Amino acid sequence: MNVIFLDVDGVLNNKEHILKLVELLGKEQYFQLHRDLGEMPFDYQSCMLLHGLINKTGAEIVLSSTWRLSPKHIEVLEKYTDLKIKDKTPRLNTIRGEEIKQYLEGHKEITNYVIIDDDSDMLEEQKSHFVKVDTKKGLTMAEIVECERILSL
Repeated sequence: MNVIFLDVDGVLNNKEHILKLVELLGKEQYFQLHRDLGEMPFDYQSCMLLHGLINKTGAEIVLSSTWRLSPKHIEVLEKYTDLKIKDKTPRLNTIRGEEIKQYLEGHKEITNYVIIDDDSDMLEEQKSHFVKVDTKKGLTMAEIVECERILSL
């Protein structure tokens, strides 16, 4: 089974997208949208790229983001991105790489995985499975190509 360990902030929402929305909607409407969602709006293009990766590879999403800590955040994520969250990593109050390692140790059915994140707090043995996203741009086609390569190994 292929798994995507997914971060949210900086991956599915990003600074360039927010600036474009503020420019398009105006500050007042943007902040109303932010309040309505309870979070920053998702970048449609990044979400569609992720959907394409899932469709192509059959991968399932395991949430490694801090979003995993709140059922409300998971609900918002699934509702507004149309993503199906299979599971979430444990909270260990340590670096994300340790949480992913523990998850992998408890799920031997996982044959391959990719970590999509804008932070680099992964373990050395995870580096070949890690795709770093630029928090300014979010998930782009360049990262998707790398994810496809990793998941096809």
